[in-house]
Amino acid sequence: MPMYICKCCSFSTILKTNYTNHMKTNKHILKSKINVTDNTSKQITNVNATSILDKDKEIAFLKNQIEKKDKQIETKDDQIEKKDKQLDMQTKIIEKLLDKCN
Repeated sequence: MPMYICKCCSFSTILKTNYTNHMKTNKHILKSKINVTDNTSKQITNVNATSILDKDKEIAFLKNQIEKKDKQIETKDDQIEKKDKQLDMQTKIIEKLLDKCN
């Protein structure tokens, strides 16, 4: 999932529509005009630092999501194991009852 970043406003989102809407705001338009007059080398340094920080945030977010999914999978595996044991017990009970009937 890409991260949409407006460096001059320090705005970031994972939703393209939010980013597009932000680009149309007065805040963004004013800040982008101010940044054009700033020192170019300063902008490049800020852009690189911001990009790295945003990537780190995105990585941390994705790792968190993976951990949540792993826990959900563990829970589901435990539930499946429990159901398997119940099925085994029920199968044994059915077999005993069938033996008694015969």
